Amino acid sequence: MSKKVSVLVVEDDESMMEYVSVVLERLGFEVTQASTGREVIAALSVKNFDIVMTDHITVDYKGTSVLSAVKMLRPGAEVIIMSGIPTLEEAATSYLKGAKAYLAKPFGLDQLRGAVMRCLEGSA
Repeated sequence: MSKKVSVLVVEDDESMMEYVSVVLERLGFEVTQASTGREVIAALSVKNFDIVMTDHITVDYKGTSVLSAVKMLRPGAEVIIMSGIPTLEEAATSYLKGAKAYLAKPFGLDQLRGAVMRCLEGSA
């Protein structure tokens, strides 16, 4: 029996959190939710996630801060940054800091699936 891929979804918009979580669960992933940077740190402290999907700006952290925390606490985890106000500079900074994918909101099922599959390519 193989282990389910675990995903931490970091989003302070309830409807976006629900959309992403439901899609990932239907794709067969184990999903944990966090809406603040503090919740992220707490979750990373107790669990080794395969993927962390984070909004660019949460209640108390920027997505790149979450990205830095993930790379420090769980260096094997891949990170996807989501942004409601995407910019080329933000995307470039995210990739330079180690994000595997960057999604501009709103994004569709195919974009979400593609980003997650990119994260899993290296671990297959």
